[in-house]
Amino acid sequence: MAAVDGWAGRSVGQLKPSMNYRQTATVGRFRTAVRAYCAHVESRHALTPPEWLARVHALLVELYAAGLALPTVEPDTENANPEHRPYEDWKRMYDDFGRAFDRWNFYQVMFDPYDTVEDDPVYESLSDDSADIYADVRRGEDHEHERGDSHPNDVVWEWRFTFESHWAGHATHALYALATLQFVHSTRAVPESFGNWIGAAAT
Repeated sequence: MAAVDGWAGRSVGQLKPSMNYRQTATVGRFRTAVRAYCAHVESRHALTPPEWLARVHALLVELYAAGLALPTVEPDTENANPEHRPYEDWKRMYDDFGRAFDRWNFYQVMFDPYDTVEDDPVYESLSDDSADIYADVRRGEDHEHERGDSHPNDVVWEWRFTFESHWAGHATHALYALATLQFVHSTRAVPESFGNWIGAAAT
């Protein structure tokens, strides 16, 4: 019996826990996208905030597409998706992004675009999007280094789980905000309208 992959409803075939999905080309493309995004975040102080946002716009498209293509797998153990990155690390990055993006940080979004009765627009931020996506995918890569050889499908399961349950929403909301910033507000989003990075430390 074929398995169904989340809301998309696409068949991914019979799940085979014994297969090492970590070695597939699809997972390899996701790993490449993760490393490109993480490197961009970690080297952000080498660019001005508007330069950084222009590049991350393309990187998020690639990362989202690669995450969407990840296979649905059964984890090897019951210990998949362990601890989060320390809050202090996330907060330092969140504050850094917030100061750099300045007036372009916060934007409005509908949490459920299909709820036309009760759902009101809420404020989100590119700083939260950027830091949360980084925390999820960086953690997954760290776990691959720690236990990818012994429990490869735990790693793939975690990547898919965090994509579906958390950072896919951050990515799509951020992409809409970034597209609006680039194509609607391009004449107003001059370098002087942005802030500065807080310090020299990348993370």
